[in-house]
Amino acid sequence: MPDTDLNAGDIVAGLEPDEHVEIRRIAPFGNKTLLEGIGVTSRREIKRPLGPDELARLTKMRGADFTPDGDAEAFLLGFDDRANKAILPVGRFS
Repeated sequence: MPDTDLNAGDIVAGLEPDEHVEIRRIAPFGNKTLLEGIGVTSRREIKRPLGPDELARLTKMRGADFTPDGDAEAFLLGFDDRANKAILPVGRFS
């Protein structure tokens, strides 16, 4: 198996033309590497044997150890504000 920095749980671009893929498993497969994953948007299962050049073309978008580090309070305030506006009766504005 080629030495890559890809691991299960990583999100990659370049495996599917129109969506990112979350890697579930990487294993040797003859002279190739079998990459199994799930489409982030479609949730479609993807199994693809890739050669070293194809693996090199993948771009890691997010690692498996990613944790959001944004301001959770600001996010929740914004979400709450949007939710309150969505349930206001028609004709009543704040």
